[in-house]
Amino acid sequence: LDARDAARIILVRFEAIYMDADVWINGQHMAKHHYGYSAFTVDLTGKVHAGDNVLAIRVDHADPSSRWYAGSGLIRPATLELLSPVHIEPDSIQVTTPVATPEAGQVVARSTIANGAKQTQNVEVVSRILSPAGETVRQNSRKLSLAPGAKTAGETSFALDRPALWSPDAPNLYVLEQIVRSADGMSDVRRT
Repeated sequence: LDARDAARIILVRFEAIYMDADVWINGQHMAKHHYGYSAFTVDLTGKVHAGDNVLAIRVDHADPSSRWYAGSGLIRPATLELLSPVHIEPDSIQVTTPVATPEAGQVVARSTIANGAKQTQNVEVVSRILSPAGETVRQNSRKLSLAPGAKTAGETSFALDRPALWSPDAPNLYVLEQIVRSADGMSDVRRT
């Protein structure tokens, strides 16, 4: 990591490790996760440094442990996320469509904005719905003031006229794009 990235919020996401996994960063124990089929996230913020870092994982697979899977280790992808201090909590995004008819649609999006900075941040959160062709069909924004370490949950609702519904014959997909802008520019972008 370079010095700028090492100072960011750093998460490592494991989709599955079979099983009884221990996770260390630079020799410091960070987490233990017993369940071999479930995803989990380890926060490495403040535990890494510029340059090379060592992420170590130990798996303790005691037989017999499963009637379905006889292997062991990282059985699904692992990803590293580098987040700005002001960001959308990755696991907080929920999108529902309580109304989806050929005449009208409603999209409800919920998410949490977090301020990991050491000072209050004034931010703008822009949410927009992109059509299957990639065009903005609805957009709104809200302004927030977040104290250091604060998190705030919010909900946005969009009404769509004559949405292009999904079917096997017409696999139309809309995208929710959420942008968080702080005083120093764009801070985070999430596409769902």
